[in-house]
Amino acid sequence: MGESVSCSSSIASISCCGSDDGTKNNKQIGKSTGTAACLAIYYDESNKKIYYSGVDTVSQQQGFFEGAGKNKHFYHWGKGFALCFARDAKGRIRVGGHYGRAILTNGNLEVDNTKRAYSGVICMSSDNRGRVWKGTSRGLFFEMPDGKEMRFD
Repeated sequence: MGESVSCSSSIASISCCGSDDGTKNNKQIGKSTGTAACLAIYYDESNKKIYYSGVDTVSQQQGFFEGAGKNKHFYHWGKGFALCFARDAKGRIRVGGHYGRAILTNGNLEVDNTKRAYSGVICMSSDNRGRVWKGTSRGLFFEMPDGKEMRFD
């Protein structure tokens, strides 16, 4: 799918703590958030949309954006900045941050309050077997397409 800078994986997700990869698109994305606080970018090959963390310049709330320009939509999820994104086997966009997780399905955002061994997700990736891999402060976990989660030891 792409390349990851935040995790060693094969996903189109990039951590961008103020860095610039030199592409015109990356510069435009940074300007459109109205802030230098972009912490993650994800381009989804399936829906051709871009997802990136930032601050809504109107409400000053932390969250993440979907799309760009006139089609840009801001999601305030109450969990701070989004740090990572991945598409799961069911076609949903998974969102992770220091303080929580969420699932975005067709524009509907649902905060994931499932009890887990960790609270936040620092980096995330999906593989060709439908697993979602999650890097957390408690180690590496993977979630199977059926929702069962295991720690990778």
